[in-house]
Amino acid sequence: MKLIRAKFSNFRLMKDVELNFSTDETKSLTVIRAANETGKTTTLTALIWALYGSKAVNKKNGLHSATALNDNGVGEVDIEVEVEFSTEEVVDKKGKANLELKHYRLIRRCTEIVKDTNFQRVRENKSLFLVKPTGDDRIIDSEVDSIIEKSMPKNLKDIYFTDGDSAMSFIEASADQRVKRKRVQAAIESLLSMDTVKDLISKLEKVRASYGRSIEKGNLGAELSKLNEKRDDLEAFLEGESEEIDELSQNRSDLKLSLKKVDKQIEETLKLGDRSKLLKDIKKQENEKKRLDSLHQNAKLRLSKILSKNQVASFLIESKALPAIEILQKLKNNKQLPKQSIPVLAELLEVDSCFCGSDLSPETKEGQAKREFIETKIKHSEASDKLNAIATDLYYALQGDPIKKGTSKHWLKDYEACMGDEANIAKQLQETQRTIEGLEEDVSKIKDDFLQNLKSQQRLLSRQIESLTSDISGREYECKFKNSQLATINSEIDSLKKKLDKKDNSAGKYKLTDDLNKIFSNVFQVIKTKELEKVSNKMNEIFLSMIGSDPVANPNTMIHKAVLTEKFDIKVFGVNGHELDPDEDLNGASRRAITLAFILALTKVSKVDAANIIDTPLGMMSGYVKRSVLKNLVNESKQVILFLTHSEISGVEDIIDDYAGEIYTLTNPGHYPMQLVNKPHIEEAVVLRCSCSHRDTCKLCERKIGDTA
Repeated sequence: MKLIRAKFSNFRLMKDVELNFSTDETKSLTVIRAANETGKTTTLTALIWALYGSKAVNKKNGLHSATALNDNGVGEVDIEVEVEFSTEEVVDKKGKANLELKHYRLIRRCTEIVKDTNFQRVRENKSLFLVKPTGDDRIIDSEVDSIIEKSMPKNLKDIYFTDGDSAMSFIEASADQRVKRKRVQAAIESLLSMDTVKDLISKLEKVRASYGRSIEKGNLGAELSKLNEKRDDLEAFLEGESEEIDELSQNRSDLKLSLKKVDKQIEETLKLGDRSKLLKDIKKQENEKKRLDSLHQNAKLRLSKILSKNQVASFLIESKALPAIEILQKLKNNKQLPKQSIPVLAELLEVDSCFCGSDLSPETKEGQAKREFIETKIKHSEASDKLNAIATDLYYALQGDPIKKGTSKHWLKDYEACMGDEANIAKQLQETQRTIEGLEEDVSKIKDDFLQNLKSQQRLLSRQIESLTSDISGREYECKFKNSQLATINSEIDSLKKKLDKKDNSAGKYKLTDDLNKIFSNVFQVIKTKELEKVSNKMNEIFLSMIGSDPVANPNTMIHKAVLTEKFDIKVFGVNGHELDPDEDLNGASRRAITLAFILALTKVSKVDAANIIDTPLGMMSGYVKRSVLKNLVNESKQVILFLTHSEISGVEDIIDDYAGEIYTLTNPGHYPMQLVNKPHIEEAVVLRCSCSHRDTCKLCERKIGDTA
């Protein structure tokens, strides 16, 4: 069975969206890129509702689009989901059974009347059409459910429609063991046809009993009838006891696990030691913390003094200052420092004649002219003399500077030593604080009633385990005795059947049904052992491939194998056969991988060709595991439809390039402006589709940098 197309109308966020799915044998992957809150889970729910109706979805949640209501949240909303799929059916042609590929179009509709946050779903109906080149033929309503059930059985919806966030339901340790076992058992029995065989065996037993009662009531007939009743009673008893023993054994295992945890808590509590001693240790550590605080403060003061030294400033500007120092030294060497012309010229204005004999008298024309010339020179030299004065001061000031002395780096040793002391003291402070916190936590745990409560739990659990062990042993002994009785009765029945008159028609029919019952019982056992083992081996192969574990090449790898037991438990084992706790010993990626491996292995062994629709399968994954999981999904499935976020796609773009036949993007306009770059043309919370692949963006779907949810 393969999905071809799906169209959604007024189904929550999917107000008017059509999705196409790849049916290409060589490119069987469909990638729907969608951020969070973009209709991924809604699409899964819509497909499940279309196929199986309201009984298969949460009845508490409405299906209607909120945007189809008026401003008061009131309205009558028509909801419709249309799904096209192809499936192979056995067709009888001229007495020969042939497989024929058929194309169907399923439409499911309903109306939801919404008022005051409440809704009422009415007028739900479905129509199925056989799509043909000459036109669609409507299938009569009485056959619709049968066709859907044969194509994709309802109790397998959790196998074909997988939400990555809840993909660990088959192995999560937080779930009740019986609940997990039933989930796994239901999936396996349906896909491997075990439920069909069980139903057939049950019917044969009833028919056999009926023929047994119809056998002529002679001495042999009466005796056979009585033995049949005894056998039926014994078989019913043994079947019931077997289930009861399994349940009691699981309860005992759970109790043993609880006892182990309590024993560990008691051991850890006893290791904590004396409360008064712990309090003394805390006081000692607090005094040490005070001493370290004082040392830390002193180290900071020393560091502050070092950084305030002239050497630090000189070190920081040395590369820029050296060229200037060289220039000043050249000026000094050329006797241009110190050099000031203004004082000499000013002195000439105080006398009537120059030292060269020239007239400088203010009373003569010659003297006045020369005085004016000198005054002009003084004005022109003021700016130059000021710069010369600054350069001179700077030159003499630098003579004692660390740069000139070559000591500008001497402070670094002190700085490094001080920084080392400060860092070391800070580390000791952190360690001391952690020690204090650890001791305080230990003290808080040491309560007089705490240990007593643990020991009380220990005694209670031990008694419960002993009681269950005794009960199980008694039941097993009783079953052994009953099995011995059953073997004797079966032998007596076989002997009586041979003695009965061959003309007794009921006896012949009885023998036939009895033989058939044995045949199908053997078939059931073969499926439960050999086929179950095939699923287990395939699951282990896929799982180890997904997580990149090879215990043969590297015996020290954490995960060695995954096993599906005859009791329908999925278990994971590590080094030396140590059973791993999924909640504590497996990371999120491995927990998702084991469930996906189970789903793929089951569909592979059962040889059922069906679509796997998975929401966020690569969440919590990165690197090798992410790439390996995606490759296994593609290689082990006939059709795989994945809803991937932008972050999930990152790192697997090339794999999508190689295997995807359909790629497009879904966007929620309600994400603007926080997540989307551009304002969408529609301003409501509905899902919009664009043709952008995993490598492209457009005005509708472009997201802000860093937003890869």
